[in-house]
Amino acid sequence: MMLLLYDIATLLQYDFMILLL
Repeated sequence: MMLLLYDIATLLQYDFMILLL
């Protein structure tokens, strides 16, 4: 379960990075 939350957090980080670009 923790790994799933971690994956979601990383995906959100990538989304924010793309938005900043």
